[in-house]
Amino acid sequence: MAAAKKFLPAPIDRPLSKAYLRKFTGWSTSAPPGLSDPTSFREMHNCSLTLEGAVAIRPGMRRVFNAPADGEVVGSFEHFYSTDVGGNLVKAILFAVKNTTTNHVDFRVALEDATGFNVVEVADVFTVAPGEVLAYGAGTQPVPTYVSYVQIDNKILALSNNGEPFRLFTVGATRSASVIKTVTRPNYDVTDRPSLTKPDAGWIAGTQSTVPTEETTTASTLVSSDDTKNIFNFGYFYTFVNAVGESSPSMITVKRVQRRWTSWNVDTVDDKKSPDQLVAVIPQAA
Repeated sequence: MAAAKKFLPAPIDRPLSKAYLRKFTGWSTSAPPGLSDPTSFREMHNCSLTLEGAVAIRPGMRRVFNAPADGEVVGSFEHFYSTDVGGNLVKAILFAVKNTTTNHVDFRVALEDATGFNVVEVADVFTVAPGEVLAYGAGTQPVPTYVSYVQIDNKILALSNNGEPFRLFTVGATRSASVIKTVTRPNYDVTDRPSLTKPDAGWIAGTQSTVPTEETTTASTLVSSDDTKNIFNFGYFYTFVNAVGESSPSMITVKRVQRRWTSWNVDTVDDKKSPDQLVAVIPQAA
């Protein structure tokens, strides 16, 4: 009896059974199943399988901007709400582009209208302080190749991959754009720690706009002339804060006094005029 002929399955170019649809990953008619390598068609970049096993087609891409983006887009996009010339609330998109003239990375905003999104300058939407340079790569740093965004509490932080500081875009009731200044102080050493003074009566009674003079100690002053009675320690340090966060603290300066805080002599009308008070002064270099 002759052996049965080996059957070579036909290419998948016919309707598929319901059972096979559950595992369907795309069309490939160049070779029988199992012999052809995966292709972009088999990966189905624009298709997905529903829970019922059917193939769902994603909508095709369409142009969003009414005109070119005024340069090569660098990085991602960030959505927010703005107002048009009539004061109406509209959708807006913040993004960065590479300026072919200056070779810097500038920012642009796309504002939605009835026809799509129109690309405008950042200064048309945000208030930029005079002299503020928002562009990346305008200084000594290299031109970034990517810009990403983080949006928290109506604030958009633009972050580049060239090491420059954040660009801050406020998108609440008022819209402004600025460069976040890097906080480099205080240093954690004795030169940057605050000085503590128990001011004399003349400084307390005055405008208190100068560095105070240390009070002459007696047995009854806050800082006793008898150092063995100064048993209460008060420590002070300082930090700097910007729109991103808080700096690391300075070293602590400790002042020893003879009265606990609840026993200090105070002015109940104006606390700034209290006889017992300590003044912390930040070093000028910080």
